[in-house]
Amino acid sequence: MYDKQVPLSRALPVCGGLSEGGFAAVFWHPHKKTNSTEWAKAVRAGALRDALKQINPKRRGGPWTVLADNETFLRAKPLRTVYTAQNIRLWDVPPKSPDLNPIEMFWGWAKAKLRRMDLEDLRKKRKPLNKMAYKQRVKKVFGSKKAQDVAKACARKFRAICKVVAKDGAAYG
Repeated sequence: MYDKQVPLSRALPVCGGLSEGGFAAVFWHPHKKTNSTEWAKAVRAGALRDALKQINPKRRGGPWTVLADNETFLRAKPLRTVYTAQNIRLWDVPPKSPDLNPIEMFWGWAKAKLRRMDLEDLRKKRKPLNKMAYKQRVKKVFGSKKAQDVAKACARKFRAICKVVAKDGAAYG
């Protein structure tokens, strides 16, 4: 009943972000992977800007710098003008460097938390959740105080890593 890999029928692809203000989902998409057209539509509709306002309450009008992992849909040429119009600048992270991408730390925590909840369901002999119920569980986890605290900690850790990088690897306080 509980495979090690989440079945596609229960996969919930979400684009989200975090800052020292917490975590916010930008949008939930219906497929395993989004593309530049879907992302552009969400950005034009203000989903990214709204998430940025949510996790950066002191900077509600921007400008915002968004750390962009190596997903090609984030850098599609038509999006550059959309980002500029919404006061958003992309900051690239080097390939294959999850330690420089705080959202990867958050996703790791979220996956482990959800997996523990699934295992608890199994232990208590509950039926596996259907996709709609699972989505509600995920939203509840993402909205929890613990998730917000984890997101903030991931952002703070990233800030500390940036200080080390700025000093060419020499840690300082």
